[in-house]
Amino acid sequence: MELYTEDKTGYRHSLRSESKMMNPTWTEEPRNSNEKHKGYILFAKRSCVALFGIFGTHTVDVCPLNSKTSAKTMVQMAEKSADATSNRSKYGISKIIGRYHSALEHTFIWIVDAESAHQLEKFLIDIGSAKFNSSKIVPLINFEEVVRKGTDELHN
Repeated sequence: MELYTEDKTGYRHSLRSESKMMNPTWTEEPRNSNEKHKGYILFAKRSCVALFGIFGTHTVDVCPLNSKTSAKTMVQMAEKSADATSNRSKYGISKIIGRYHSALEHTFIWIVDAESAHQLEKFLIDIGSAKFNSSKIVPLINFEEVVRKGTDELHN
């Protein structure tokens, strides 16, 4: 049974030794749920480039609820970030998975499938988010990947 992962172009890379299994990215749907090898579930294809969380905050005085300038910027952010074609070509964003905001906490988190944190930084600047938000871009993995890594540690 061959173990592999795929790069962003869909090219399969053979994973003949467990030392190469450090950070594979899997799809959500297994090819066959019974198909396991030393705790690894094999998947048919890769589901994302890389997941990032964009965590942001702003102060009360520049909150879009309190500032017309910030409110206008926020509307422009929504329009610019909705252009999936531009997001993909200019910023390497495959998909904006979710955008969640806590208005009274003045915080937000966006979950993004993208090529790099550097391109996401440019994206946030270009859409206007940096005008009134402080942001942190953090790489994420799904819970199942954390469990797999923990399981591997238990078996070593």
